[in-house]
Amino acid sequence: MWLPANKEALAKVNIEDDAKRTFYGQLSHSEPAPYAINVAVLYRYVKFAVDKSILQNADPKEAILEAAKEMNDEMARRKKEYSRLLANL
Repeated sequence: MWLPANKEALAKVNIEDDAKRTFYGQLSHSEPAPYAINVAVLYRYVKFAVDKSILQNADPKEAILEAAKEMNDEMARRKKEYSRLLANL
């Protein structure tokens, strides 16, 4: 289930109050994914980390740190690839 990151929208989701409080707490400690031309490409690394933790019993902290490294590598690659276009903005 994907929940909205907007607190007003989250308040309207029909989930138990305990779960809602937990999600509000997570929102207050969360950082958004870095800006990217196509942010969906970056979210796949987070999804891969969650899947790896659940389906392969990987350590969640290690999986998300690996995902962060892969995201950063991808952003560096794209920055280099698109640098000629970004320079003209």
